[in-house]
Amino acid sequence: MCNENLIQMPEIRVVLVEPFYEINIGYTARVMKNFDVNKLFIVNPRIEIGEIARRFAMKGVDVLEKARIVKSLTDAISSVDLVIGTTGKVSNKILLRQALTAREFAEKISNVKGKIAILFGREPSGLTNEELMLCDYIVTIPANPEYPILNLSHAVSIILYEIFLTTRRYSNKPITVSRRYANLVLDYVSKICDTIGLDSAKTSKILMAIKRIIYKANPTEKELRTLLLFMRKIYVLLQPADSDTLSPYF
Repeated sequence: MCNENLIQMPEIRVVLVEPFYEINIGYTARVMKNFDVNKLFIVNPRIEIGEIARRFAMKGVDVLEKARIVKSLTDAISSVDLVIGTTGKVSNKILLRQALTAREFAEKISNVKGKIAILFGREPSGLTNEELMLCDYIVTIPANPEYPILNLSHAVSIILYEIFLTTRRYSNKPITVSRRYANLVLDYVSKICDTIGLDSAKTSKILMAIKRIIYKANPTEKELRTLLLFMRKIYVLLQPADSDTLSPYF
């Protein structure tokens, strides 16, 4: 049955950050094949990827063979529209935002048009706080609080399953946030904080709070552009009178 409101699978990029074990890389390729996701990026793997990974990839070996090995996380998330971090333990004190469950996340991106990178951390320790700070959303999988950490490939399979399931349903609530304009707004907020003399710790908290507000509000591109112009005007007005900064009146 065709319907223009039927959800289309967004373009998902699975990113494994410094994986330690071939078996998990192979299993990840396998579950990606299960759920029709074929873009795998591997950041600075801690082992050689060889026959063991191929064996456990099974019919997902084509996903494994096409995987891109990159040296840095920056390389892995370049050109995407949303960056999603995964974690087994959530510290709101550090992240300054509420983590979504895998199901909530799948619903939230149900009509995203663009590229989404989902980051999965190292088997022993996960993603660092600095890596999580690069993410637009944080996703967690609810589990036994006494032992909430899942195997890497199991976590990949649960999150991809929820996305796959959601694409088989209907929705009228797409995410419309333009990452480009959201980042430009945050750039001006950072400049304003610097201009008024805030230290880096306070600036980081303000940036994360505003980032959380933006993505929670889900503004249109037009609304973000309006906010960007407003932030730019504030920044310009804060400059010394003899500054060469552009006029705030535009």
